[in-house]
Amino acid sequence: MVSVNSQFFSSAQTRFDCTHVFCIEEVVAMHKANGGVPWLERPLSPKLLQYAANDIYVIDLLYNHFLRRNWINPSSIPLLLAQSKRYISTQWQQGRTDRTNIFRLGALIPLDVLTSPQGLPELCAGCGRTLSLPCFEHMGRSCLLRKSRCRLCNVIAAKRRLPPDEGWVRVGSGEVAKA
Repeated sequence: MVSVNSQFFSSAQTRFDCTHVFCIEEVVAMHKANGGVPWLERPLSPKLLQYAANDIYVIDLLYNHFLRRNWINPSSIPLLLAQSKRYISTQWQQGRTDRTNIFRLGALIPLDVLTSPQGLPELCAGCGRTLSLPCFEHMGRSCLLRKSRCRLCNVIAAKRRLPPDEGWVRVGSGEVAKA
């Protein structure tokens, strides 16, 4: 069963009913066995339809909660749509990171999404994403060299007590040092 803080979803207008939370163990098992293939089959199974409907329900609850808290407002929607478009296109272009890659989860963090990417993209030796130069530690007044891994991958490496990123790559060279 999905763990949900029902107090977060409580308000005068909306009360989150935990009975709507779909038990996801079966869908997770299906993903492990078949990847995303079941989502391509039509018609969708009743379990997948329930799972998708639950996502929509929770997204609606979050959206309304954020509106009530004024965390988003009608004037911020164009910016949110642009940021969402950048995030989705980044994920679509880059594809999935190999399951054995220790930096895999870092690829889901929205670098270069909240603000537009600056300059030519550089390839991270950790997560494999193409990111703008500010996402990397770099040196030189004209930023001639950068670390081979992005800042996030270096944080992941430090938390996992992996060797530090000692490799420097010439900016714009297209080189990638092995992480």
